[in-house]
Amino acid sequence: MTRLLRESNPIPGEIPGFLPQHEDASGSFVVTGERNPLPISNYLLTNSGIYVPARGTNEGAQKSQSIGANTFNVRTLSVNTSPIEITGSLSDKRKMLVRVVDGIVYIGPQNTVTVNNGFPILAGETVVFEISSNLRVFGIAATHQIIKIMEMD
Repeated sequence: MTRLLRESNPIPGEIPGFLPQHEDASGSFVVTGERNPLPISNYLLTNSGIYVPARGTNEGAQKSQSIGANTFNVRTLSVNTSPIEITGSLSDKRKMLVRVVDGIVYIGPQNTVTVNNGFPILAGETVVFEISSNLRVFGIAATHQIIKIMEMD
C-alpha cells in the first residue's frame, strides 16, 4: 500500500497539501492531470494505452469511436404509437443493443408489431441482438418513449 502524494513546494510554514490523484489497479496513487485524466466514463482507453475523450453531437448522441478494431455508434430514437424500424442500416455491424429509457417499448420482426403482440422491453432493460443480413426489428409504444441504440462491429 502506498501513501497519498503531497505537494513538493508548500507555502513556508504550511503543511503540504495532497495532490489530485487516484488509485490505480496496482494500489499505487497516480497524480491526475490533463495528460492523465481521472478514469471516468466519458474517456475511452485505446489499445495504445492512451485515454481519449468520448465525443458527442449537439443532439447528445455519441459519435462513433474507434477502439482497436471495434467501432460503435450510439443513437437515440423516439418510439410512438405507430411501428418504427429500430434496426436501420446495420450492414457493417455485428451487434445491436437496445435500451429503453422510460416506460415500455414492444418489439417485433415486422411493421405489424402492436402493444398486444410485441415483446415488451421495460424501462432500464437492454436487449442484445446478434446481427444477420435479414435482421429487422420494429418497435411500438402505448405512449411516446425514448430508446438508446448502440451498434457495434
